Amino acid sequence: MIKIIKSHNQLNGVKFSIIEFIAIFFIAFSTSVFLLIHHLFLTGLIYFGIAVNCLPIVIIGVHTLLHSNTNLDNGTIWNKNSRKRSYY
Repeated sequence: MIKIIKSHNQLNGVKFSIIEFIAIFFIAFSTSVFLLIHHLFLTGLIYFGIAVNCLPIVIIGVHTLLHSNTNLDNGTIWNKNSRKRSYY
């Protein structure tokens, strides 16, 4: 699973992935709190699970960002030269 997360982070860019999954975390967590307050426990727990599942991606991304010595955005789809290479 960690290999899949790292591959996703490399393809989309580490910074983008961190921001993406932090946003998903806050949206899912806020929705879960709202649903739990309104006594929709099963749906609230599902949204809470989605929020919790975002945290490993953020943690691995931050770890990669802090411990990498290379430019992480060179091989992503956001880099013009890298887009010329086909990922398909």
